[in-house]
Amino acid sequence: MIYRTIFISPLFRRRGVKWHCFTSFNLYLMRNIRNLVLLFLLLTTASSCECIFGGHRHPTYYRYNLSLSFQDASGNDLVKGIESNEALSETVLDIIVFEPCENWDNRIYNAPARPGVMPDINRPYFIVKRYDGVRSYLENNFSLPMSGCPAEKILTYKLTCPYVFGDEEVHEFVTHWKFIQRKEEQDNFAECYLIEFEGREIIPIKGYDGSSMATVTLGQ
Repeated sequence: MIYRTIFISPLFRRRGVKWHCFTSFNLYLMRNIRNLVLLFLLLTTASSCECIFGGHRHPTYYRYNLSLSFQDASGNDLVKGIESNEALSETVLDIIVFEPCENWDNRIYNAPARPGVMPDINRPYFIVKRYDGVRSYLENNFSLPMSGCPAEKILTYKLTCPYVFGDEEVHEFVTHWKFIQRKEEQDNFAECYLIEFEGREIIPIKGYDGSSMATVTLGQ
């Protein structure tokens, strides 16, 4: 194969002068090397900017999202209508962690909030959601900081709700969790795979928003 000579440049060395011919192939190769170097520098700079400006961050919280619906033996929704009166505000939820955690106190069921955030404690609570357009759910989004807390795999939900249960008693739900892998920029999300309630075992399903959903039948 014959290459067209573009120019001839003398390069001087100690032992004399040598002539080197730079062909079009040599120039093509040099341009590609230069482009690869520039691309590498660009990618390195972009990666550094993401770290500085928050493009990708390491997980900081363990998150547990649980949605519970309640029905009687006939299948009637016992949560429906709870948000239309003061019954929801009368509902008390306490969460017990299985392993000691410096950011959660099992004796008072709350943790200090971040400075400047009101209220000054993070007491767990339920909100009402309707996922399938028919059945109502009590949903709680619980989180623990990874600094100072282990990856809790057992949480006990202590629920007092006269609207649902018809009494002032505390009803306990022992929940078992496993952690699932998600994108790097998200926190560590847990998925509930078993709920123990009054001697029964309930298997939750994965909800539309990633929460663990279960239906509890009362009066059995």
